[in-house]
Amino acid sequence: MPGLLHDLNLMTFRTFLTFHTFIPALFRYNLHHSIRRKIMTFEELKQFTKQTGWGYLATTDGKNVGVRPMGGLAWKDNQLLCATYTPSDKVKQLEKVPYAEYCFCDSAGKHVRIAGPCLISTDNDEKLWLYKQKPELAQYFPDPKMPEYVIIKMTPDNLRAMSSTDMTYEQIRI
Repeated sequence: MPGLLHDLNLMTFRTFLTFHTFIPALFRYNLHHSIRRKIMTFEELKQFTKQTGWGYLATTDGKNVGVRPMGGLAWKDNQLLCATYTPSDKVKQLEKVPYAEYCFCDSAGKHVRIAGPCLISTDNDEKLWLYKQKPELAQYFPDPKMPEYVIIKMTPDNLRAMSSTDMTYEQIRI
């Protein structure tokens, strides 16, 4: 009988260990996964685009799609302004389909997607404003009033961020 009692106590001890290591681990897992991630605000999204500096702009003419890195961007109120040349493919595509999407990404894969209707602005006041915000534009446009220098002016209507490894987008409100 001592052998049976010893085996029974050993089984009880193993059950105790399993229970006391499994349950706390399960609790930690549930606690970690039940905590809601903080959703990025519109201001944080704007800051993220400033920090990354370059965004990828996707446009289409209904048949062909173009994606290219874009710098020379700045937020003015709730609009995203970007410098470009009039004869570019993106301007031709936006004239046909005035809707586009930017994607800004950091080295860890965190990214934001900003989509909305666009218009091409030739307004000299807006061009000068962006020129002052982004002095590096002088390398490409010696004079902010030159007609080849135009602005892609996007009014976002769809803002999303992916900042975690669960591969889901968070919708961001303006």
